Amino acid sequence: MFVSFIKYLRTKNINKPNKTKHAGKLIKHLCPNDFEDEYINKIINCKRNKIYILLNCSNYDRIYLTDVIGFIVIRNIGITNKIQRYAIPMLGIHHKVRSCGYGKMLLDQIILFLKKNKIIELVLHSLEKSKLFYINYGFIKIEKNKYLERIEELENDSILLKYII
Repeated sequence: MFVSFIKYLRTKNINKPNKTKHAGKLIKHLCPNDFEDEYINKIINCKRNKIYILLNCSNYDRIYLTDVIGFIVIRNIGITNKIQRYAIPMLGIHHKVRSCGYGKMLLDQIILFLKKNKIIELVLHSLEKSKLFYINYGFIKIEKNKYLERIEELENDSILLKYII
């Protein structure tokens, strides 16, 4: 099941002002060594970023932390030439179930959710260890992206990728 993080919090009777604390806890639970705390806080504190989660359950009324397989943070960064553009500042799969197809499932779900009869473009800054996953999915390497350059500390060997549907 694929749901927004806000819906997930509502199933736990957690109000919106606590979103940041709970999002950080969830990300650290799923990916304990993948993201720096400063980067997590920067991404989850931005109101324009939306968090969606992939669940391993069918009962929407009772969702537990152990049901969460992965998450994706998505941000609408505008429209150009009739292409709706989105950035993926973070995507993570629980460290114990990686390489089982859940990352692909999460990308498939977010693409279905975003597409809605329009052309979309996804851009992201990949970790070296995740590059092959995105290339195999169909992302292509790009040299630069103004949005990613503005929000992230990019180095000369940064891996920037995009996917157009």
